[in-house]
Amino acid sequence: MISKTPLPEPQKTQMEKDWEVIWKKIGGRAFRMQQKVGDILKKLYGRTANTPDTSEDKADLRTAYNWLIAPFTMWVVDFDGLSRFVFSQVKNDKKIDPQMRFLLSLVKDIPSERAQQIIGDYEHIVQQGAYDQLVREDAKYIAQLKQLLDNPEYHADLAILKQMFDLTKYQTPDSKRILRRTLVSERNMRPGLRFRWRKEKERFQQIFDCFCWKHNLYGLESGDKPLLMKLTVNPTPHGVMIFIPAWMSVDLWRDLLHIKVTELIKARGVLRQGRKYGESRQKTQEMGLRVYIADQECTALNYTGKKRIDYIIEKAGLPPLTGDRQIRKFYNVGEAILKSENAISRADRPPTSDADAVAMNAAKLAQAKAAFAALSADEKVEFMKWQTA
Repeated sequence: MISKTPLPEPQKTQMEKDWEVIWKKIGGRAFRMQQKVGDILKKLYGRTANTPDTSEDKADLRTAYNWLIAPFTMWVVDFDGLSRFVFSQVKNDKKIDPQMRFLLSLVKDIPSERAQQIIGDYEHIVQQGAYDQLVREDAKYIAQLKQLLDNPEYHADLAILKQMFDLTKYQTPDSKRILRRTLVSERNMRPGLRFRWRKEKERFQQIFDCFCWKHNLYGLESGDKPLLMKLTVNPTPHGVMIFIPAWMSVDLWRDLLHIKVTELIKARGVLRQGRKYGESRQKTQEMGLRVYIADQECTALNYTGKKRIDYIIEKAGLPPLTGDRQIRKFYNVGEAILKSENAISRADRPPTSDADAVAMNAAKLAQAKAAFAALSADEKVEFMKWQTA
């Protein structure tokens, strides 16, 4: 008998490996995101990978599918519906319209991997309603809930509510069977606040909202279990919202785990702020631009070694004994400022402060000197002749 040598498994392409990483990441998101957006994510990924780099659609498609991977909490618009619309456009060989391109350009700066990880992990806490992970202790909540359950007026109101309405008609279809009051958005904005009394569902919602207000409830679970409002911390696309229920006498320092709350706030890359921090950061940025400019001048003058370092120290106004490492740090700061798209666009808008004007002028000068340094010797001679003509 001739033994058959098993054929080696075909090697996966880089595209297939990358897709496995993306699929695993979306599979770890809360709120069943893989089931909700997996189909359009796969289509968008394939389309993007097969779109030439020269196509103006490439960046827009990448922006759309990157937002599908990001945690749902960070979505500023419905990126599921948006992605399906964009895919339908390119699939039918239509151009993405200018307004959609503008929208995608506004959100092209996807949150960092660290921010996505922190917010993504916290979404699982929100999904489970386990807000106690950010609260030092729940003694206040337990005491208030006991007081509510011992309150005969609450049970009387609930009995009347059940007598008037079939609560099962308005519960969520999942196993928890939750009845929710009307939600209130940030800054107490309520565009849908309108009295409606014509249909039974409308009457129920009006009465149930008042019932929840009276007893400090978010809603009811399984028909009669009260969902007492909690001290909660929720990240949103625009920031972090801390909700303090009306029944609670809160001490934020004692009641919240500040380290974990601060982690949520700083997840988006927020730097320490205040007058001293701002002034220090401004001085560092200005010095970074000076060092970068001086370094570009050294390149134009062919200065190297100690001569280059001495020139940068003198030109930038650094202390005489400044070391190479510190100079390199300042250089990196200046380079980052000039490479950032915000700095590049500064020339197209007026300065907003004296410090801004300094940074703008330094950025323009550095760009001009860098361009001059890139000229050949003959081009430099021609340029100087033109300048003095």
